[in-house]
This record gives sequence, C-alpha cells and structure tokens, in this order.
Amino acid sequence: MRQKGALYILFLLIIWSSLPGHLRAELVSNGKANIPITQIKQGEPVKLDGTWHFFWHKLVSPDSLGSASSFSEISELVHVPAYWTKYTLNGESLPGRGYATYYARLNIEGGENDTLSLLIPIFDSAFKLYIDGHLSYTSGKVGTSIGSSVPHYRPGRVNFVVGKNPVDIVIQVSNFHHRRGGFWKSIYLGTPHSIARQAHSHGHLVFAALIFLITFGIFYSIFAFYYREEKSLLYFSLSLWFVVLRSLANDNFLVNDIFTLSWDWLIRIEYLSTFLALMFFNWYYYYFYRNQAFYAWNRLLTYITLFCGLVILFLPVRIFAYSLFIFYGLVFFSGLLIFYFSLKLAEEKVLFARYHLIGISLILVIILHDILVANAIEVHYGGYLMKYGFVVFIYIETAILLKRFVLTIRSEKKLTGELEVVNANLESLVEERTEEINQKKEEIEHKNRSISKQNEQLKEDVVSRNRLFSIIAHDLRSPLAVFVQAMDMMDSDELDEDSRRELRKELKVSARSLVGLVDNLLVWGRSRNNQVKYELKRHSLTKILKDSVEQLEQTAQAKSIELSLELKEDYEAVIDSNSIQLAVRNLISNAIKFTPEGGAVDVFVRSVADNMLEIHVKDNGIGIDEETLKKLREGIEFTSAGTNNEKGTGLGLQLCRELALQNKGSLEIWSHPGEGSDFVMLVHKYVKYSL
Repeated sequence: MRQKGALYILFLLIIWSSLPGHLRAELVSNGKANIPITQIKQGEPVKLDGTWHFFWHKLVSPDSLGSASSFSEISELVHVPAYWTKYTLNGESLPGRGYATYYARLNIEGGENDTLSLLIPIFDSAFKLYIDGHLSYTSGKVGTSIGSSVPHYRPGRVNFVVGKNPVDIVIQVSNFHHRRGGFWKSIYLGTPHSIARQAHSHGHLVFAALIFLITFGIFYSIFAFYYREEKSLLYFSLSLWFVVLRSLANDNFLVNDIFTLSWDWLIRIEYLSTFLALMFFNWYYYYFYRNQAFYAWNRLLTYITLFCGLVILFLPVRIFAYSLFIFYGLVFFSGLLIFYFSLKLAEEKVLFARYHLIGISLILVIILHDILVANAIEVHYGGYLMKYGFVVFIYIETAILLKRFVLTIRSEKKLTGELEVVNANLESLVEERTEEINQKKEEIEHKNRSISKQNEQLKEDVVSRNRLFSIIAHDLRSPLAVFVQAMDMMDSDELDEDSRRELRKELKVSARSLVGLVDNLLVWGRSRNNQVKYELKRHSLTKILKDSVEQLEQTAQAKSIELSLELKEDYEAVIDSNSIQLAVRNLISNAIKFTPEGGAVDVFVRSVADNMLEIHVKDNGIGIDEETLKKLREGIEFTSAGTNNEKGTGLGLQLCRELALQNKGSLEIWSHPGEGSDFVMLVHKYVKYSL
C-alpha cells in the first residue's frame, strides 16, 4: 500500500512539473499591449509574452516599424516565448537555423517621462534589441549567414524613458550555430528597482545553491578519500561536481566570472557535464546497493556517454546539440530502472531504500521539468531546477549517512560492552584455573593488550573523525564565504574595473587558503592512518625554500607584506622533501597571517654544530604571549584569528612539529608580544657519507 502511495506522489509531481506557467492572460496580443503605469509601479515585473509580429528571413529596420512610420512590412503573428522551429509558414515548419525580426508596440498608459527597465534573457544565438529606434542592447553579432553571424550569450538589463508615443520594441535574431533559434525565454518589464530586485534575487538564489553544492562536494570528496572502500561516496561526489560545473555553464553563466570562455566551449561544458553527472549518478546507485541487474545498463550508459563526450568535444555545436535527444532517452530508461529497483527494494524492506525512493522520485521529476524548460515548453516554474533538486537530495543522502554513522556507534558500544564482560570473566578464570591454564596466561594477556590497543585506536578514530567534522563545519566555510561575498560585490553595477581586479585578488588568496587547508587535512588524515611514507634522502634545501616562498608571494602581497629569502650558499639536507616543503609553507603562511599589513617576513638558513641546519621563518608581527607560547611548545591544539581575521584550523603548527620529528629534527618557537616571532626548524645537513 505504501508503494502505491509512492507511485501516486510521483504521478502528482509529474503533473505539477508540467503545469503551464501562465496562469494570467498574456499581455501582448496581435503585436500590441496596453499596460497601465500603475500596474508596473505597484507590482512585480510583468512578462511581455503573447503574440508578436514576426518577419522570417528579414532583418527589418526599426525605422520602418516605429510609431511615426507607416507599417508596410508583411509579418506573421507568432507566440513568444518559443523556438521558431515551432512556427509554420505556408504550411511548413521553420528550420532551426536562420534569422528573423520580432516586433511589439507597448502603450504605457500614464507613463510619459517615466523610466522603465527590461530584463533581457538569452536568445539563440545572437540578437540586437532596439527601443524606439535606438540600439539598446546586443549579444554577439547578428548576420544572415554562418560567416557573418557570431553567437554569444549575454543576459542583462536595459533602462529607457517612456515618451509621448507608444514604445516600439524591435528584436533582430540570428542563429546559424545551434540546432534551433529564436525568442525562447520571457522578457520582463518593470521599474529599474523591481527589475534589479528580480535579477538579484534570482542571482542570490543561484549563488546560494551553488555554494551549498560546492561545500557538500568537498564534504563528500573528503569522505570518499578516507573511506575508499565505499565507492558510492566517490561517485556521488563526482556527480555533484558535474552538477556544479553544469550550473556554472548555464542559467547565469557564472563560469564567465572565473574564466573567459568562448560561446561554443560554454555549450560544450554544459552538455558534457550533463552527460557525466547522469553517468556517475547511475554508478553511485549501483555501488550503494550492489544491484547486479543494474550493472549491465550502467556499462552501456558509460559507453554511450564516452561516445557522446567525444562528439561534444570535437564536433561543432550545431551538430552535437542533437546529442541532447540521446540524453533524454538515457534519462528516461535510467529513471525507469532506478525507480523500479528502488520500489522493489522498498517492498523488500531493504535499509534506506524508502529514503532513496523519495529522493530518486524528486530527481526524476526535476529532470523532466528541466527538459521541458530546455525545449521552451511553458511550465509552472520557468527556470532550471536541477541545482535546487540536488540540494534537497543531498539532505536526504546526508540523513542516510548520519543514520549509518549512528548505527555504527551503537554497534561499537555493544562490542565494547561485550569486551568488558569478556575481560571480567577472563580475570576470574585466570584466578580459578590450574597451572595448565596459567601457562596460557601470557597468550590471554597478549589478547587483552591487543583488545585494549584496538579500543584506543577506536577512540583515536572517533576523535579524528570529530576533529575532521569540526574543521569541515567551521573552517571550510571561511574561504567559501569570501567567494560568496566577493561574487556578490562583483555582481554590483557600482564597482569599477580596479575594484573588480582587487576582488579577483581576494578570490585567489581565498582559493590558496582553501587549497592549503585541504593539503593539511589530507596529510594529517593520512598520518593518522599511518599511510605516509617518509624517505630521508639528499635534497636541495635551497630549491625547497625558493619554491615555498614563490608559492606564497601573492598571499604576502595581498597584505603588503615584504616576504624575503636570504641564502648564503646552496644548502643540502637529508630530509623528506615533500613533508619539509609542506612544513615550511605552513610556517610562512602562519607568519603572514599574524603579521599586520606593511610588515615583513624573513626566511633564512643558519648552519649550527653537529652538522645541523636551522630553517628560520621570522616575522615582525604581533608576537606570542608566554601562555600561548607554552601551549604551542607542548603541542596543545587551539585556534586564533590572524591580523585580518584569517581563520586557522589549529592543525598547521601541530603538523609542522610532527613533520620535523619524522625528519629526525625539531621545531622551536621564540617570540615576544609586539616584537614578532621566530620559528626555527632543525634538520640534518648533508655531508659526505651522511647517508
């Protein structure tokens, strides 16, 4: 009965996703619209949907269509938004490639001298927009052939002043690079304030969903690294990352804020990430349940995805765009199979199957919705929902993960209780047994020590896991928050190019901070699992120091800190190069963090007795008081903020100390409040026969 209920819910969701988006009468009729200015000023922006004049294979001059001109051009009346492949002229459907002009006249009642605004979507694949005969907005280059047309995607806003006469809107569109073209998304009309609010609210929603997906992508990637035997975590994280990539390449085209991409590569990234997200999602489902009946379909899906990937990478957009129909078929069959197997597993009361059934149903409906949106079919919500659907799906998957974790803890407690009972019985048996049993006492004690060691290891694992969760929950958010804040500021029209350049520098510094944190996390986690192998060999200490300083020069420049390296000779040491480079990089990064703007950080080497070398990282920063210095020397973990409120994880110095010990050296800290600090790492100098 419950399974029938799930089918009913899925059916209702499919009906909802297909509901028409226009519940009110369309504004534009026969190419004209009468709109009271009060409706625009007092309400939300309105869509200029309806029937517009349409001139196929004509780039009609705005002067011939204006209010002061006689209307001599012969036009058709077509419904917008829609691809022009849905239109028929003389009983024949229009092809996907071509060029045309759209025209509508707006009578803004009572709006003379008022400033209004249009929210302009993308047109496939180049367009010019004229308002009252003036060219107001362009995207790409409109042409009458593939050679004269240049595709581009650039949504935006434009303001105009209402005059005495009706407002004439003329849009020239050309498409020779995609499989279909036209006016397939709604134009919004409103006040500058309401249009800006509409654009920003949508942008903030997209940013929030994207940051959420990125955060959990990192979260699941780290989990996949530590629990490599659980391959479902790896494939789920990969599916998440490709959903992130797809979201960057469509909708608001956020990837253009990071890289400069051509139009065709923007489409390639969108299509390729769509196929790969579906493929990895199917493998995630297979590895979660190990359903062999699903394995054959996944192999076929992988081969098809690889073939389509090659087509997308090496063929023009106008050809590989048809691969989307293959994707629709893959989604259809994958959806049916996953829903069928989830329903079957739920009937068999397999653990977590019911939760998966809910999540899979949601994802299937959202994919159906996005397919309708991509084909310009009007639905209840006209934007893409995939990123938001994955946010909900991640919550479901995280709940499953936490429940697994709770069950594991309960199992560990039960085993611990049983071990305590066994230990108590063993002690009484040892006292009561004869000499023969006493001879086996050593073996029993060895088992007890092994059990105790396992218990200590379990406790350390729980502490390490809690530490990992704490770092993920608190310290990963800081650089991500900088990304969000900087991107929001870049979205503002008030910033000039110099301000945007400074924001990009902040983004780079934040990204390096995030990379450094992930490096520390990986080394720290691997050292806890005894997975790090240290090979002490002859290495150039000079090269290691130069590379470390070069990697952190931009971070120092961001705070106007002078970072210098003094080397009196070419130093060689017997060390593990990777671990020493990580330790030095952490010490320099720490010195920059606690040095105010305009300060200095000096890195130098001194030879000392017993064939040892001292690596100094010295700053003139805020220094360290005696109590804090004592904690650092004793290896007590704690966190503190830098001079610019930089976040710290508490791992850096502890990791440096451990790495120095693994290299048969040590780490000393000398500091006075207000006078700066000197971090000294001692390593073995290379001399002949030292190896």
